[in-house]
Amino acid sequence: MIGFQEKPPTPPSSTEATETGNVFANIKNVLNNKDALIVGIIFGLILGIMNTYGTIMGIIADSYNYTPGNSSLFGAIFILGGIIGSAVFGVIVEIYKTYKLALVIIAILTTLSPIGLLFALPSNCVWLVCLAAFLVGFASVSVLPVGIDFGVELVHPIGEAISTGV
Repeated sequence: MIGFQEKPPTPPSSTEATETGNVFANIKNVLNNKDALIVGIIFGLILGIMNTYGTIMGIIADSYNYTPGNSSLFGAIFILGGIIGSAVFGVIVEIYKTYKLALVIIAILTTLSPIGLLFALPSNCVWLVCLAAFLVGFASVSVLPVGIDFGVELVHPIGEAISTGV
């Protein structure tokens, strides 16, 4: 019978290699880290914007007399933009380790891109609304990989499971 190891011979990440044991002390340390709290607040605000737009995109489109098919298209384009934005920003921060700069850019784009959507919707131009929805998704959804990675780095050597959970 083949036995399974408890842990791999080498840790999957440097954070995992230095993880300490006391869960409650680690949670307290994360909550006492001012920088991690600031990133958490920014992360939460951007995530709230993303979830709001994702939830009410159909209602907004309906109020401008777009068809249900167009509303679905806008939602799909929003998600596609988010996937592409997450990939782009995720790769950039993994290569260059510029978490703070990436988060600032994401925050600015998340603030400005809905303004484009606000002007595109009354135009009744489907491709323009699709472009605006793509940009909103690109900006706001990309906070997920960047914010989580940045939070983990800020509270190092506390493990990823605890820092991400908090």
